This record gives sequence, structure tokens and C-alpha cells, in this order.
Amino acid sequence: RLQYALPQNLLVKKGEGENLSASLELAENVPAPVEQGAQLGTVRISAGDMLLGQWPVCAAQGVAEMNLKLAFNRLIQALIHY
Repeated sequence: RLQYALPQNLLVKKGEGENLSASLELAENVPAPVEQGAQLGTVRISAGDMLLGQWPVCAAQGVAEMNLKLAFNRLIQALIHY
């Protein structure tokens, strides 16, 4: 899960609101463990070619490093809920 906070309002010149775009850049490979709140990427808001702002995208919760016990427990849980 990811979390990010964007501003409620962005002020742009009249008529430029139609050119708004958002892009999300995420890290390709993130080794575990991942701490809650670790930055994993960036959201950018642009109007045409002008960058209006960028905000961090962070881990909403921590992720433990995978080991045999954790993998086995996840397998059992998946089979139970199947």
C-alpha cells in the first residue's frame, strides 16, 4: 500500500486547468524490509510543460523481509481463503 498527500487546491491561470496532468514515478526495485513512511516515489502535477508541484509517495505500512516461515504462512492463508 502507498500513501500520498496532494494539496486540496492548485491555483492556475484561467484556461490552463484543461492542461493539468499527474504523473507517478515509483522505485522499480525496493528491497525488503520496508519501513512504514519510507519514500517509494513521487507524484508530479503539471500544467502543460510547467511543473506545479511534486509530493512524496510513501509506504503506508511496513513490509517484512520474506523468509521461509512467512512464505509458508502466506501460502496456508491463501489456501484457506481460496
